[in-house]
Amino acid sequence: MLDYSASWFIIEDIMILRRKIFACAVFALTFFLPLKLYAQKKNIRVALYPNGNYSYKPDGSLLGYDVDYLEKITEYSDLTFSFIECKNRAQAFEKLHNDELDLICAVNVNEKLPENLALCRYYYGFLLSLLYSKKSYDCTFKDYEKIGKSRVGFTDDSIEDFRIKHYFEEHGISPELVYFKTATELEIALNTGKIDIAIGSHREVNSSCKILDRIAYTGYTFASSADKKEILKELDKAITNIAIYEPDFTVNLRKRYFSYLSETPFTKEEKEYSKFSKREPRDKTLVVDESEEVIKGRIIDGNVTLLKDIEETDKAIIEVK
Repeated sequence: MLDYSASWFIIEDIMILRRKIFACAVFALTFFLPLKLYAQKKNIRVALYPNGNYSYKPDGSLLGYDVDYLEKITEYSDLTFSFIECKNRAQAFEKLHNDELDLICAVNVNEKLPENLALCRYYYGFLLSLLYSKKSYDCTFKDYEKIGKSRVGFTDDSIEDFRIKHYFEEHGISPELVYFKTATELEIALNTGKIDIAIGSHREVNSSCKILDRIAYTGYTFASSADKKEILKELDKAITNIAIYEPDFTVNLRKRYFSYLSETPFTKEEKEYSKFSKREPRDKTLVVDESEEVIKGRIIDGNVTLLKDIEETDKAIIEVK
């Protein structure tokens, strides 16, 4: 005859053992696994230098396009980031060479880099090279005559030399060019009046400046040492996934930090027509040559209405209300 009482105790012991194993598994998953995942996070040292990319909140934390983008990368990778202060961009590259940091942000993809450095394959933003001045300088958007008579400052990082030469040749002007080693020196010269106009990226234009023209457009990405390609691969993967799963993220970043890029300043001619529209003219019509793109596709001061196009003369008639 079978001893059912003994079998029952054996089954009960097995059930208790299973519960203990399950409890241990849950404990391991809730405690040890997060610790393991956290331990896998690799800290990347990022260069921080004065170039218009960053600003500080009242609590001392950083704010900026790159800061927000790097924070987003942490959601798509096993990387975390800390910032290492540098005097300027040149020192940032020097520290990268000496293994005192791991990453430099916003590096022009067309830039000539030392052989021991490498770039990510994909862009995470773009650089728009601009001519800009202080708002007090008497020069308007695309006023090439005035630009040609100005002192224009630039650095090695502003834009490639051949693009500067081509730009001025294209518009038939020869301003006085002044070279500076760093963006900080360029900014000081602009603020103190040693130069009238500066050439730099849109990241360097602040609220005290105005845009005089747009020169060139190129992508930018991250740079690291050639022996740290695993970091760049991880960044490339994150850049790709952000673009796929959050395509509006970079668009919103540009709107947040560089909203002025979506605005087109008035040219000298447009300002003159705007002034004309504010006074009562003797003739209610005005003929404007569209080939000069004076008012094409724009509303000047909210008071000018395009009536119709005259195909034969390629001109338009506008009425001043």
